Amino acid sequence: MRKSLIFAAVAVTCMAAFLVSLPASGLAGEDVPLADGELWSKSSRPEKVAYIVGAGNMMVVEYLYQEGAKQIPSDDQTIIQRLYKAADGITLDDIINRIDQWYKTHPDQMKEPVLVVIWNE
Repeated sequence: MRKSLIFAAVAVTCMAAFLVSLPASGLAGEDVPLADGELWSKSSRPEKVAYIVGAGNMMVVEYLYQEGAKQIPSDDQTIIQRLYKAADGITLDDIINRIDQWYKTHPDQMKEPVLVVIWNE
């Protein structure tokens, strides 16, 4: 389990470094904005995959930490357990398509953060 935690932490760090270094996004030298529908709709598929993988890795790290520390909070105290269970059997394409579809059907809510959309959908 410790190797899994270390691997997940390294993966998250690499993903964060990758996202920060993306010059194509026009964010070089600027504060990294909260990912919302406007940024999501302008993102390429590889950028969307990187976002979802990064968010997923952060959840795995937290899940493994809670499990290893034997301090697993109840579902009403953390979203990690709920998201970890909900993601079982869902592909990256499923997640990306659901987010894309949500913003298409809610064009007036493009300021809604991507993580809020994931949580509600």
